[in-house]
Amino acid sequence: MSVKKILFVSVVLLVLSNPIFAQTASSNPYWGNFNITAGGLITLPSTDYHNSSTGTGFNLGVEYFLPLNSNHIIGLELTTNKFQVRGEDDRNSISSNQGTQTIPNEFVTPIFSTSFSSFYSYQVSEYIFPFAGVGVAYNVFTPRDTEGEALLNNRKRITTKNFLTCLVLRGLKFLLVINFRRTLMLNCLIR
Repeated sequence: MSVKKILFVSVVLLVLSNPIFAQTASSNPYWGNFNITAGGLITLPSTDYHNSSTGTGFNLGVEYFLPLNSNHIIGLELTTNKFQVRGEDDRNSISSNQGTQTIPNEFVTPIFSTSFSSFYSYQVSEYIFPFAGVGVAYNVFTPRDTEGEALLNNRKRITTKNFLTCLVLRGLKFLLVINFRRTLMLNCLIR
C-alpha cells in the first residue's frame, strides 16, 4: 500500500471518527423581540365596605424579552389596564375623620392604570410561561355609585384620585399566535 493511500485512509477515518456538530439555535424563539400582550383581569378588592365583590377588567401591553439563550426569560413590560373595584354595604352612614358621612349602598369604581415592570419567566413548553416580576403603576380612579355618579368624597375632592403603587406580579402567560416578529400572549395575572 502506498503512502498516499495510507494517508488518505487515515484522514478519512479521522474525519469520520470526529463528527463536527453545528451549534444549536436558542430554545427561546422570543429573545430580543417585542411582543404584544392582552389579558383579562378579575379584581378582589379590600375596602371599608362590609362586602367587597369581584370586578373585571383587561390589559394591553408590549413586552421585550432580553436576549438569553435558554428557557429562562427576563423581560420588560409596559402595560395599560382598565378594571373596576366594587363593594356593597347595608349601612347608610359611616364615621370618619371628617365626621359622619352618608354612603351609597353600592359602588363601582373604574381604575385606569399604566405600569412598567420587569419579569422572570421560564418556558415550560412551547406555549406556557409561568412568570414572576416587580413593577410600578400609575393609577387614576374616580369613585362612583352604580348609576355612574361621583361619590361624595370624590365631589368634595377629598379622595386621592391619582397614585403610584408598587407591583408584585405572578401568573401564567399563554402563547396564542407564533410569528417570527410578532407574538400575542394572554396573561393570567395576580397582583
